[in-house]
Parts: sequence; structure tokens; C-alpha cells
Amino acid sequence: MSYDEKKEKRQEASRTILDVFWSWVEETSALSTTNENLTKALNYAKNQKKYLETFLEDGRLPISNNSIRGKYQTLCHGKKSLAFC
Repeated sequence: MSYDEKKEKRQEASRTILDVFWSWVEETSALSTTNENLTKALNYAKNQKKYLETFLEDGRLPISNNSIRGKYQTLCHGKKSLAFC
């Protein structure tokens, strides 16, 4: 699939889901809660929205980093002293 086709598919498939997610984040953020972890996670999501949606704008970007992560985990297994592990 070309990069433009990927971008188009991502827009079709993910935009609605992300819109619902961001609505939920805004609604939940407006509620009063004592759960500090939830508040922290919601604030992080709001602050990173631009970056979390980057995959929608560029078909060259992978949606997941699992393939890269797997390569590094193989390299890092048993080598805890490496900075990137």
C-alpha cells in the first residue's frame, strides 16, 4: 500500500475513534477525582495529543513500535547495563 493510501485509511479508521477518546479525556478531566494516577494520565494525554496523532498525518510512520522494540529486546536480554535497554 502506498504512503498516501495508508494515510487515507488511517484517517478513515482512526479519526472517529480518536475523537471519541479525546471527548472522553476532556469529560473525565472535568470531573473531580482523588485518583492522582488518573489525573496524571489524562493530563499527559492532553499535553501529548499533537504527538499521539502524528501517525494520522504521515503514512510512512508505523502505528506501532513493536517490531523495533523486539529487535532491541533481543539485543538487551541479559545486558541490563546498556543505557537504551
